[in-house]
Amino acid sequence: MDSTMKKFMEMFVSMNSSRSSSESNMGLETYAFSQVTKYDGANIKEWSSSVRSAFLTCGKEHFLRSELPTGHPEYSLYQRYFGLMKFTFQPKVRDHVEHLKTVFQLWDYMTRFEKDNRATAVRKYIKLVGTKYEGGELRLWLEQLTARFEDVESEWLQNTENSRCTIIISMLPRPKFERLADRLTSRDSLTMKDIMNAFIEEDEKMKTVSSKHVSNQSVNVIKKKFNKKSSSSKRNDVKCDYCKRNGHTIDDCHKRYWDEHHKSSISSSSSQSNSKPSTSSSSASSKSSNAASTSKHSVKSVILKNVCNTKSDSWILDSGSTTHVTFNESVLVNAKSKRCEFEAAGGEPIISTKIGDTVIHPNDNQLMLKNVACGD
Repeated sequence: MDSTMKKFMEMFVSMNSSRSSSESNMGLETYAFSQVTKYDGANIKEWSSSVRSAFLTCGKEHFLRSELPTGHPEYSLYQRYFGLMKFTFQPKVRDHVEHLKTVFQLWDYMTRFEKDNRATAVRKYIKLVGTKYEGGELRLWLEQLTARFEDVESEWLQNTENSRCTIIISMLPRPKFERLADRLTSRDSLTMKDIMNAFIEEDEKMKTVSSKHVSNQSVNVIKKKFNKKSSSSKRNDVKCDYCKRNGHTIDDCHKRYWDEHHKSSISSSSSQSNSKPSTSSSSASSKSSNAASTSKHSVKSVILKNVCNTKSDSWILDSGSTTHVTFNESVLVNAKSKRCEFEAAGGEPIISTKIGDTVIHPNDNQLMLKNVACGD
């Protein structure tokens, strides 16, 4: 009776010990495989390294070296490890290994499927050096290069951080990034993080320059559209349908612009000058001179009414005009006495006694006008 009870107690202790050992092993296996990097179709090196570490941790690395037969004492455990391995694949790529049935088959397939050879290393390196900068942000280009470096790493080709930095600097387009390359090569020590920071700083500079360039382009478009034409740039092969003069079209006709915007003022001035009757041939020339004078001052009054009553630095942009004109002598720089006569937009003569330079500021940009006439 005592011997029977003793055997029963030994069996019970052995069963409990085996159960606790089995539970401990399962906990270790669960933890080890939870540390495995899941395979996503592109990270074979990280996956294979972490899987090998998991089998080493559990003491089952021999499962990866050869196939176990069905009757082997560890076959059930072997199949359970196969189930754990399949869960190291992301769902989107798990279908690729559904045809495999054991641990060794799965491991052999993956390492053979993605194993690099010399030809593969050469092909990947050509792809790396062919990743040229094609515009845009330098930061994004560096990210592409980093991915290429990771892809090319193998037993055939390994790049240190210094060699990566050297290759990247050598691939910077010249002369566009000549100064950036010089700054990077002048450093005593250089890391990939340093290059990334330098590229981000360069991206910000390029954005600032680009915004200024767009602003200057807008100003140039306005200048081309509204700046006064010089007599040498007039096209003699076109004729205005409004004023019947050569050198411009009806869209650029300053007389049409003047008539449309100042019709009432000019009509009033013209009626006043035409209301004086001519009674004798002896006074005709005098009255004609007075009419011209009245007409000239009428034009002046129209300009003063429409311009001088606004800001003192306001200007009328007229692409059909051949002369810069102002009635404010104080804005002239390097003024000198010079008599010249020209026609206003309505055809009336204006006499200038001084000429000089002046500076205007369209859209916060400084623009100098040369040979500006000061009319009476």
